[in-house]
Amino acid sequence: MNAHGRLLLVTPYDERGMYGEFLRHHRVQVDDFDRPQDALALLDTGTAPDVVVVDYVFIGSDMDGPSVVRAIRGRVDEATSIIVVSGFGRREDGERARAAGADRFLIKPILPRDLLYEVRRALVKRLEDRRIDWSWTYVRPSSTPPVERRGSTAAASVQQASDASQLS
Repeated sequence: MNAHGRLLLVTPYDERGMYGEFLRHHRVQVDDFDRPQDALALLDTGTAPDVVVVDYVFIGSDMDGPSVVRAIRGRVDEATSIIVVSGFGRREDGERARAAGADRFLIKPILPRDLLYEVRRALVKRLEDRRIDWSWTYVRPSSTPPVERRGSTAAASVQQASDASQLS
């Protein structure tokens, strides 16, 4: 099997196996780790991934998402895209990931095919010696929308139909 690119996957959660298997099936060479320290040790050996996918939360680690992203950014070349996956969708989380050096911020749950799409985009940019552009925009949840009762909408429709028939 000829790989289409090399990916470093760093997440302590169960989806690591699912993502790794799916990406390997699609001919991406995957080095996966559950601890950021192990991933950084691999990078220190000179192994150079084309793309990095990293979680934002590492329970039981002395490193948080932004510090992991900063450490990885300092060890990879300028054309390596870093994609952060997170269960957090707060504006501050996205801004902190971006300031640390992330190129994409994806909010879980993420389907494997959606992650593959982002990885492939990053691999294409890598061929151009570029990283993917930042594209995460925080959308503030609107206030609670008004809720209509089922009966009131149906009754209003019947009343409108009745009014229309009387006018004809």
